[in-house]
Amino acid sequence: MPESSPPHRQPEVFPSAIDRWLILVVTVGPLIATAAGIHTWLHGNPNDAAMLFLAGAFALLLTLLFMLPCRYTLSDDTLAIRCGLIVFHVPVNEITDLRPTSTLLSGPALSLRRVEIKTRNRRYIVSPRDRERFISTLRAAANLPDA
Repeated sequence: MPESSPPHRQPEVFPSAIDRWLILVVTVGPLIATAAGIHTWLHGNPNDAAMLFLAGAFALLLTLLFMLPCRYTLSDDTLAIRCGLIVFHVPVNEITDLRPTSTLLSGPALSLRRVEIKTRNRRYIVSPRDRERFISTLRAAANLPDA
């Protein structure tokens, strides 16, 4: 009888939590540029207004390209961390520790309610919406002891 392989894990997606204050921070620049553009337009400077509208739109687009979607996908042997155009593939067997944190360190996380994932070479800061389930699921997949 042929040797059977272990059952494959259905990829599990954990969306990022998103803090409301971050939405404000991301949108305030483009909103100010738009308000300044309207003011400039009303005062007879349509070329300057157009530049302000374009700058605001470009800033918003660039920000969104590096923020959305923000999610963490766990498959059989890999945790894929995606935040916009940035993607990391973390082999699950290289994870040495993970813990809840609220660090301000930069990472593909849209909330301060975060999880720090350590490997031998690097650490990743993520912010799954369901932090407790993410930690327990990833701990089990990486064969880490309960904290």
